[in-house]
Amino acid sequence: MSDHTTQNVPQELAYQARQADALGAVQPTPEATLRRYRDHTGWRIHNKDFLFHCVKKYAPKRVCDFGCGAGETSTELAWIGYQVTGFDLSPELIELAKRRALLDKVVDRVQFLVADAAQLQLNAANFDLVLVQGVLHHIPIREGLDTLHALLAPGGVAVIQEPIIFSTALRRLRDLTPVPKDISPNERQLEPADIALVAEKFEIVERRYFNLLTRLQRLVPGCFPKVRGAFRTGLAWLDGALLTCVPPLRRFAGALVLVARKR
Repeated sequence: MSDHTTQNVPQELAYQARQADALGAVQPTPEATLRRYRDHTGWRIHNKDFLFHCVKKYAPKRVCDFGCGAGETSTELAWIGYQVTGFDLSPELIELAKRRALLDKVVDRVQFLVADAAQLQLNAANFDLVLVQGVLHHIPIREGLDTLHALLAPGGVAVIQEPIIFSTALRRLRDLTPVPKDISPNERQLEPADIALVAEKFEIVERRYFNLLTRLQRLVPGCFPKVRGAFRTGLAWLDGALLTCVPPLRRFAGALVLVARKR
């Protein structure tokens, strides 16, 4: 299991600055997107819809978006009505998040901070729910879990979505596949040992796997967005059925959402 150290932080910051620059000017979130995640009717097949399903299920008063990036999810949650605090390592991404909150007219329900997820110091035990989307695989996982644990109120819930690799053969195939991989310097997929660390720190109350066959959407060129979208939706429904009914296939999934409660 690889680790990320403080020496890697400048590399990560440089990568995130490039990401922020690539995003360009922030636009208001489309009304259809806001309604989609408010209603989250696709929670059985789409991982982000499932995150919003979990947030509604646990009805938190105070939400932390752990590694919020450019603030898309934070502002969507705030638009729905939650009180949200988002933080990220990148000052450039946080500036985009603040701009997004202004455009989406939710500045009264969301605040953004620049902070390192591995070393964050906020008011301890302050949040009922912490949302973690693809952050732990960028940072030292033990330190990240310590921070996550400290942020949660007793009995609070963390909803954690991360890329996973449980199959050695699948890892080798991925490495051999000539598909461009836009990854940060410290990025890695989580392995079973990492999930065991989460289970040591928290009570895992739910696991849901995603991204088995949806990887094949890359076979449809991006110049055909409607075809690609329909293809992905069909694959997602098939994934949902297979990953629910055939548990051995879960070791080949590409993403995992954990619902973890602070004891």
